[in-house]
Amino acid sequence: MKNLSVALLSTLMLSGCAHIGRLLGCDCAVTGERPESQDLTLELPRFNASEPKVVTDGVVLQAIRVAADDFLGRDRADEACWDKQASHTYQTIQKGDIVFVRIDYNPASCGEKFHSLDSGATYAIDKNGRLLRRLLDGEPQRPL
Repeated sequence: MKNLSVALLSTLMLSGCAHIGRLLGCDCAVTGERPESQDLTLELPRFNASEPKVVTDGVVLQAIRVAADDFLGRDRADEACWDKQASHTYQTIQKGDIVFVRIDYNPASCGEKFHSLDSGATYAIDKNGRLLRRLLDGEPQRPL
């Protein structure tokens, strides 16, 4: 019986996260779309120290993701352009273990010219991805 349990557990472990996740009630499978065919004519740049680039470390990326998911939710195919995360700009300032994230709607990304009022937010996220504070545009800086 012990050998059967060990074999069953080993099979589950080797079957991958997606199968185990479904058994436990969560979906940990990769949900990003994979290209059906890659464009092999696209020249990929070499990343080296002499060329200018934007460097974003994992803590900052995590903070942006936490803030964007809180402010906009995860993108859905049926959403309007202005509700998608890619239609916004993200600015960050890191002070110690806290990353401050500013999110603003970018009207040009949806073919618009004018920016609406009160369409952004500022977040404070700690290095572990915990949301410390959120201030939506139009809200008072301090509670009354």
